[in-house]
Amino acid sequence: IDLKDSRRYAYILLHSDEVLPYLEVVRDRTEKGEYYGPFVSGTLRKNIMDVITRNFRILTRKPSPKLKKAIDPIAYNERVDKARQILKGNIEELLHELQSEMQIASEKKYYEHALTLRTQIEALQTLKEKQRMELTRSVDAHIINYQINAETVYLLVFTIRKGVLDEKQAYSFPFYTEFFEDFLLQYY
Repeated sequence: IDLKDSRRYAYILLHSDEVLPYLEVVRDRTEKGEYYGPFVSGTLRKNIMDVITRNFRILTRKPSPKLKKAIDPIAYNERVDKARQILKGNIEELLHELQSEMQIASEKKYYEHALTLRTQIEALQTLKEKQRMELTRSVDAHIINYQINAETVYLLVFTIRKGVLDEKQAYSFPFYTEFFEDFLLQYY
């Protein structure tokens, strides 16, 4: 009710010091590894994680000893390098690389591998489009919300700069009929 969410923006952490690196969403930067973000939009962060984990088969938790034996570390780390490019925002470069690799696989009649690469390319193009949509919401605004409880007005002003929640100000004062108009005149 008080909108007192003190959580920080989330990061994607790549535990790169492991034999088989894995990804994790974290809100603080206390562990060793490579941090990407912060991600203001939970939707965008989820889309990125989905593309990376589904299409590049990157682990999202520390692998068990049994799983470590089953995964080829060289091939896995090549996929991790592609995930790094996505996390760094180098989607165009990776798209070009995957398209070339798909063409070669198709010419050599490695059709299953070419199909896997095509799926990765399509996922990256979808992600690229979603990122473009997310970035076009770059607005500056105030969002004002209030609640009246027991003859007291609890009012919050959220400041958004370039589409990012920048600041929150809280006010409380006794209720009277024209409180909102008076508040706006004083605030602006």
